[in-house]
Amino acid sequence: MKIIYTLFIAVITTGVSFGQVSEMSESFSLGTQNAYVVEIPDADKKTTEKIWEKGLKKFGKVKRNKKAGEWYCLQCDVPGISTPTNVYFKVKEGKDQSTTYTYFDDGQGFVSSESNSTASAAITGALISMRNNVCTEVCTRALKKEEDVLKDNKKDQSKLEKKNKDLHKDIEDYRKKISEAEADIEKNLQAQEEAKMLIEKQGKEVSAAKDKLNNVGKN
Repeated sequence: MKIIYTLFIAVITTGVSFGQVSEMSESFSLGTQNAYVVEIPDADKKTTEKIWEKGLKKFGKVKRNKKAGEWYCLQCDVPGISTPTNVYFKVKEGKDQSTTYTYFDDGQGFVSSESNSTASAAITGALISMRNNVCTEVCTRALKKEEDVLKDNKKDQSKLEKKNKDLHKDIEDYRKKISEAEADIEKNLQAQEEAKMLIEKQGKEVSAAKDKLNNVGKN
């Protein structure tokens, strides 16, 4: 009865999150064993590996097997498992998602929900927490990217508003110049009339002078 109660509490604690972790036989450096599989949408492999490694460091020292493309934590203290446990994981990158495969060897074999349901429930809770950390990182980056786009949009808007002010100022300057030019045109027309009158008057003076010249000696 106590075991059933413990499992019930574990289910209540993780809720529908169990649906985010599945189990399957998957090959890795130690052969084909039971793996806890977590699919993470929109997450790249590098980010997932980094956060998965950080999550496993809570259990013990994590090292990388570069040749196999895996990480491992030997003799780790995994919550829900009473014996020191060797943990291994690898990450595969798919289309718009990454998938983690995590293996738990408690010394008696690789843990599964069938072999140790209590430990499996605890493992699932831990993996869901790590999954949420990856999703948080992905969403945080996406948010920052969108905020940067919004920031750029605001900069563009600010430039357009400044340009609009400059254009309005140019219009005012042009209007002022047009007004001044129109006034100058009026002055120019008036000056032309005055010049015509002077020319007409001077023309008469020239004619009078010619007449005097032509009349020399005739009187």
